[in-house]
Amino acid sequence: MGMRGRYADRAIGVIVVGDIVRAVEPSLCVIDCESQQCPISSACLLREAVNQAMLAFLAVLDQLTIQDLVRNKVQLMSLIK
Repeated sequence: MGMRGRYADRAIGVIVVGDIVRAVEPSLCVIDCESQQCPISSACLLREAVNQAMLAFLAVLDQLTIQDLVRNKVQLMSLIK
């Protein structure tokens, strides 16, 4: 099912931005340690830090709906005309 089909019948007040990001991004992995040969991967602490940062990022987006993002509809429309 495409994005339009998945969200077409839902009110903008219930469509969570985090859900949309997860649906359209095939991978939210910022650092791809699996496909590259990295000499420090077995001792690297950055991967976990970045994973925690991504979870925090998604937690913020999970608190927002599409309705939240278009509260200033008049201002937004004036900018895209």
